[in-house]
Amino acid sequence: MAFLHSWAGLVPGWLLYAVFLTGTLTYYRQEINLWMRPELSQGAADPQAVGHAIGRLRQEGANARLWRIDLPTSRNPITEIMWKGGAGGFQSRQLAPRTGASRQGRETMGGDFLYYFHFDLNVPGRLGRWLICFAAIAMMVAIISGVITHRRIFTDFFTFRPCKGQRSWLDAHNVMGVVALPYHLMITFTGLVTLASMFMPWAIQRVYSGDLAAYAGDLAGGTGDSIATAAPAGRPALSGERVQAIVRRAEREWGGGQAGRILIDDPLSETARVTVERLDSEHISYDRPWLRFGPDGHLMARYDGGGSAMALRGWLYGLHMGRFSDAWLRALFFLSGLLGTAMIATGLVLWTVKRRPRNALPGRGMLAERINVAVIAGLPVAIAALLLANRLLPAAMSGRMGWEASAFFLAWLAALVHALCTSPAHAWRWQARCAGLICLAAPVPLLFVPDSGLFTWIATGDRVRAGVDVALIFTGLAMLGVTMFRGKRAAA
Repeated sequence: MAFLHSWAGLVPGWLLYAVFLTGTLTYYRQEINLWMRPELSQGAADPQAVGHAIGRLRQEGANARLWRIDLPTSRNPITEIMWKGGAGGFQSRQLAPRTGASRQGRETMGGDFLYYFHFDLNVPGRLGRWLICFAAIAMMVAIISGVITHRRIFTDFFTFRPCKGQRSWLDAHNVMGVVALPYHLMITFTGLVTLASMFMPWAIQRVYSGDLAAYAGDLAGGTGDSIATAAPAGRPALSGERVQAIVRRAEREWGGGQAGRILIDDPLSETARVTVERLDSEHISYDRPWLRFGPDGHLMARYDGGGSAMALRGWLYGLHMGRFSDAWLRALFFLSGLLGTAMIATGLVLWTVKRRPRNALPGRGMLAERINVAVIAGLPVAIAALLLANRLLPAAMSGRMGWEASAFFLAWLAALVHALCTSPAHAWRWQARCAGLICLAAPVPLLFVPDSGLFTWIATGDRVRAGVDVALIFTGLAMLGVTMFRGKRAAA
């Protein structure tokens, strides 16, 4: 078990550190999205949002086969409309809920970049997901073997001896692993569940004879339960008022539940179908309940969840995503994710400390030790560079989404080169300082833009963007403070 724990955590550990850190940040994916689009003014949910959205779709998506409306929420106070034509591919607009006016923000992936990176590494094809899958399996092995090898696991919860070298790293690793152990088990296992159909495909192939479309249809709930109701005579036009009435009826059917998304198939035909999906934050399961109506408002079908296997998968998937969590539970998940990230980081450092040659020359470090620096300290540099690039690149620049991603990967590559070319102790200090300075710099550019920046957001009550700025400032000061403390200790 000790052998498994040590070796299952090294090479996968570098990958798992990146997955845990970026995945933890995506608990605030919506907030990061808004911060990275400062042109989008803060709004609020409004009863007229559906009507405005339908009116705009009738103008711009009159020939589309599918309309989609994502309704505003407290975390994402923007109405997003999408339409898909016969040639394929979606077009989208972002609207102010109260007025229906376009609110086109700068081109950016926002927090979605971190979200997709944490499960596919932004690698084309399925290679990234396969790598994440094997890393998650290694993580599960490391957690279980770690619990078995730590016989004094509850004693370790209360034991931390600072400034003791290898002993301190082991104590820190144990404490961070034990404090959030249920979370670590949950997030690792549920992460594997989300990829199960990829790395365990045999049952699907056997039952569905290789027809993955049929499997996906059943997994999505199929067509739901048909409702035998007579449709009123005539087919009235699908106006905004009628769709709004359909949404209100759906919310009554759910006993006051809130609608989150509207899908309209063949919107301007007599056979139009309006599907209203329930807001995902109102239930744990990732499997959304929905109701389907005809254009005249009669209920055609409903879906309240599948069988036991479907329900179990939906709950596990929903636990991993955490979209059901309120502000306090989301903060608890976020802190648990940070503890998991720190547990992996301290384990990687401990691995190299235990195997460092006793007679090693000053400034000479193992390759694993240098990669540790590039991963553990370099990834925060890359994330901070992504956020700073969002502020420095011209808002109207074409292809700026790609440039933001390039800033992330180039900064991480620079951290690797720096770690390989200098001593580990020097690299730790300077990369942490670099990450701290970039975090402090990210909120600065908008201070010189009228009606923007931290002080404006505080004055106008924009808590989301102000909160991200404050978090960046706190992180930057903390990283600079740690490097100053370590520098004084080294000098002493």
